[in-house]
Amino acid sequence: MLQPVASTTVRLADAVFSRISDAIITGTLAPGERLRDAELARSMGVSRMPVREALQRLERVGLVEMSPSRYTRVTTVTPELSEDSLQYAGYYAASTLHMATQRMDDDQRRAFNEAIDDITSRLEADGRAVEERRALHRLLAEIAGNAFMETISRDAVLAISRNLQGIELPLSDPAVLVENYRQLREAVVAGDAPRAERLMREQFGI
Repeated sequence: MLQPVASTTVRLADAVFSRISDAIITGTLAPGERLRDAELARSMGVSRMPVREALQRLERVGLVEMSPSRYTRVTTVTPELSEDSLQYAGYYAASTLHMATQRMDDDQRRAFNEAIDDITSRLEADGRAVEERRALHRLLAEIAGNAFMETISRDAVLAISRNLQGIELPLSDPAVLVENYRQLREAVVAGDAPRAERLMREQFGI
């Protein structure tokens, strides 16, 4: 069962949503597992209302499925769902990069270059740069400054993280990916948003 939710400055339903979504992403709540709002409320030390609100929000992003008066359960990731999630992630990342490239000031461009350097250094060292790439996408979303896109995608990012676990991205060869990022950096420095977007799409095979 989940641990109690401590007193927090965020809305209780948001804290419950975060706790349950983390449990789904990490596998603490397994695919197909039944979720009962009374049990969840008791284990987290909250009333059933914020749990119900959190479960409805989780249903909207596909982390749980609900059948009224029958069950609420964690969804199962199918190969088709992984493929659809990868495609969505690619288009979201590419469009965010396009907007960010057009809006960057000098300080933001320097921060972007440093993020690219972190990624390429890690890739050359051990072939993996998961956290560095996530940091880059968070930076790009901040620079793009599109509040509507950020609001819509905030919960979707959680579902994407779960749905893409264990799958290999199309552009997975570290040497090839390093070259892609180097070209990406050149495109952004030059302010070439269409080229930068194309290079980001290549990473996702679209």
